[in-house]
Amino acid sequence: MSPAQAQHIHELAAALRLAQARERGELVRRAALALGKTPKTVYRMLKEAGWDTGRKPRSDAGQTAVDASLALTVGGIVTRATRVNGKRTLTIKDACERLAAQGYGVKDEATGETIMPSAKTISTAMRRYGCHPDQMERGKATGRQRSLHPNHVWELDASVCVLVYLPGGKKMRLLDEKIYNERKPGRLVEIGRQRIIRYVVVDHCTHTLYLHYELAAGEDAAGVMATLIEAMADRGPRDPMHGVPFKLYMDKSGPNQSSLIKSFCQSMSIEPMYHAAGNASATGSVEVAQNIVERGFESRLRFMDVAELSQLQEQADRWRRHFNAHAVHTRLQCPRNRAWLRISDDQLRVASREAMQAVATWGEQARTVQPDYTISLDTKSHGVHTYDLRMLGAHGVHVRDKVGVLLNPFTAPKIIVTKAMPDGDELRFSVPPMDRDEWGFDAAAPVMGQEWGKAPETPVEQSAKAMDVLANGEDGKAVRPWEHIDPMADVKEAPLHLRRDGVAASVGGESGAPVALAIPLSRVEAAQRLRQMDPTPWQRDAIACMAYIRDSYGEEVQEAALESIAAALRDMFTVADVPMPVAADGGVTKRLPFPKPREASSCST
Repeated sequence: MSPAQAQHIHELAAALRLAQARERGELVRRAALALGKTPKTVYRMLKEAGWDTGRKPRSDAGQTAVDASLALTVGGIVTRATRVNGKRTLTIKDACERLAAQGYGVKDEATGETIMPSAKTISTAMRRYGCHPDQMERGKATGRQRSLHPNHVWELDASVCVLVYLPGGKKMRLLDEKIYNERKPGRLVEIGRQRIIRYVVVDHCTHTLYLHYELAAGEDAAGVMATLIEAMADRGPRDPMHGVPFKLYMDKSGPNQSSLIKSFCQSMSIEPMYHAAGNASATGSVEVAQNIVERGFESRLRFMDVAELSQLQEQADRWRRHFNAHAVHTRLQCPRNRAWLRISDDQLRVASREAMQAVATWGEQARTVQPDYTISLDTKSHGVHTYDLRMLGAHGVHVRDKVGVLLNPFTAPKIIVTKAMPDGDELRFSVPPMDRDEWGFDAAAPVMGQEWGKAPETPVEQSAKAMDVLANGEDGKAVRPWEHIDPMADVKEAPLHLRRDGVAASVGGESGAPVALAIPLSRVEAAQRLRQMDPTPWQRDAIACMAYIRDSYGEEVQEAALESIAAALRDMFTVADVPMPVAADGGVTKRLPFPKPREASSCST
């Protein structure tokens, strides 16, 4: 308050003391116009000057008839009707009217009527109970967290750069927000995969930051991987921040939770941490770093001609090195690089860019344990090596088991062997490669003819010996294995069952027995059998015999009919009983036999 204002207030106070009560309001109003203040402010200035109205404070001052339930209901409805961009689609007055129509309000004890207080009264009560929309927009209070040292915790986040490859263009241009914005999704589709994604990594302890750009439609696992590798790689003495962090804090986006990133973090001994969805303040350091990049670097892009992504990254690296080296951090009271250089040797875990790239593309490999308890694999960065797993036999690793293999970038060519156990646990072992002599043999193997070494027994072999002792006794002279165990001990006599009489089954044949018919013979088979039974008729005229069988029986002949057919053939070819003629020389002339005429036969001899 200026001296002139103070003098005017003192004069007003004196006038109010002499004026009547009904005149005081007008005096205050005129003074407010003269001072350019509100009447409420003038009353406050009068009170500071020592003037008192003389009124007694109300006995119910500071109290309200609006209960917490009604205030929370109105506040909840108005808050839920607020869009993401902060626009309120429902006023407190409209919410009160809707609730009043449904019987909400404050009950009058005298009349028993429920009345909805004014919007102003409800608004005051909402502020009293902490549920006013203005209060809700301020968000909840955030906690404070600390990290122990540089590289203890890194935070990573992705956003969209103001540059973009516009359709048909051969170089990057500034994104025109009047044309390409969320209200015009069709225009955003045009730029599609031409967006420039900005990845920011920040060390939580010193707030040293790393900036990386990728050309993609949006955040993806490949971009996150490339950013992490470049941030952890040694970039020279002018850019000291490097090394592998112990923890990595990110949001729960798909790329950050992908198997590729999780596997990479596991191989690099990085513990990934994720904050809840919608709780960006949890990674406040990287959010602040994103704002610093937008204001400190990307604001310059409006006045620069950046044609290629490589040129953009080059300018970003130049600005970042300057910022980390010269910008003084308010908490640390020194530049970020100077604070980060306080890291100790045991806190700085380093890995070459080549080793990290090998880990990123290698992933977890599956190997089968060979009979000699070894596995072989190509570590890429350190060549092909053989690993002896015999000592892991005591931990449940057996021959022909499947084991997982991970690269260890800090101790390569050592590897990490994983074995899933039946109880769900996973065992991890750090295994060095097998040492070999100049001829490629296992350097730890015994020399032939000089040493005799026996491989240590595995748990499986030990179990086999124990089972043999139990089966055959300590001396191994048991008559049979497990002779003290009755192999028929579980076999019990069947109980007696009540039986039914039943009825006789009806089966074929007069005698009750099933009848089997003989298989008929073909005409050729019948002829062969008949020739064996009596060859005489067949020697005299085989063609007539075959014709008889065909005409009488066709192509099939029952075996039972063979005897009657043989008799008929003999009868057909019986020789006639006539005298033999005498030859001129006194001898007997031989007469050829001729068949006896057959009845009802069409065959001729």
